[in-house]
Amino acid sequence: MDSHNVGYALYSHGASRGGSVKDPGDTGKIKILPGQGRGLCEMRCGGSETRTLADPDAPDLELLLELVVDGGQIVITADTAVNASSHVTLTFTAVNQAMLLRSIQASAASSGSGPHVYRWMLVVADGAAAS
Repeated sequence: MDSHNVGYALYSHGASRGGSVKDPGDTGKIKILPGQGRGLCEMRCGGSETRTLADPDAPDLELLLELVVDGGQIVITADTAVNASSHVTLTFTAVNQAMLLRSIQASAASSGSGPHVYRWMLVVADGAAAS
């Protein structure tokens, strides 16, 4: 089973709280819906395109980004760093390239009473690059 079929099976249906995450198209913002839990964003590219990745609003969310139609490249800029190297740029240049992200707590309010802040953590990249 190739990475696309695995991703589809795990993240688009049949999995607990899974579903599709809308590809917003060129210059759009990718955001997992509250309560969704996990999702698959199948990106389609018609040239050199960009997207932004919104920070998650809860812990323990999973997002699988995959390039399924390649007409160039997609460069995604995350709102905050996705790894210890402070990378915020995710680049997809070929069909079936994918990245799995998981939301983690980035910080808490200093008083302890304010809202928590979350960020995406890059778990694994298959062909796509973070920089």
